[in-house]
Amino acid sequence: MVGWLDMLAPDFAAALTRYAARPKWLGLRPMLQEHPPAAILDQRFQTALAEVARRDIPFDILTFPRHLPAMLDALAKAPDLRGVVDHLSKPDMTRPELGDWAAQISALARHPRLMCKISGMVTEAGTDWSADRIRPFLRHAAQAFGADRLIFGSDWPVCTLAASHAEVVNLAKNLLGEVFAAEELGKIFDGNARKFYKSNKTQNRSCRSVFIDQILLEVPPA
Repeated sequence: MVGWLDMLAPDFAAALTRYAARPKWLGLRPMLQEHPPAAILDQRFQTALAEVARRDIPFDILTFPRHLPAMLDALAKAPDLRGVVDHLSKPDMTRPELGDWAAQISALARHPRLMCKISGMVTEAGTDWSADRIRPFLRHAAQAFGADRLIFGSDWPVCTLAASHAEVVNLAKNLLGEVFAAEELGKIFDGNARKFYKSNKTQNRSCRSVFIDQILLEVPPA
């Protein structure tokens, strides 16, 4: 599980210690997207983020583009954070312009311990989404982070608001396949996530496992 903790709570460090000791707890994913960017600039949050970085705990960065300037400020004070940007930070893919998002993603990619999750795209591209609409956003993130720092995530079951699980997998494979070789896709669809979350758990060999947001190696329905 990649779970949530209140990073503004006075007992955050103790709670982090308690949950980090549990064998199935793999990382931290606060719902930053539900808070204003000012919450990231709160000294309590930045102190907590520095503690996460000090302990080398995987941190999922769940934000909208409006949060990224504040997140970059926080990262300057926690440069060793092992983090992953969820859903490409949810840019509005219904518009063709990449805008400030592109520069902010490039700035995040300059932090060598950050990765980017290729996920959540169909729900940000509208109910009439298309590969052509998504391609420039995915390609920018792919070129910024490179094959060693990308993680595929199906975003199942949320993705079913706009597409089936199979459509999401095929979309990512096809678009990433335009940029990377087959062996690099193997890293993006499996190896990089295991490395990031430090997960080497044995999986059921009869099932095809994929990564979704909060449950590692969850198998969606056939």
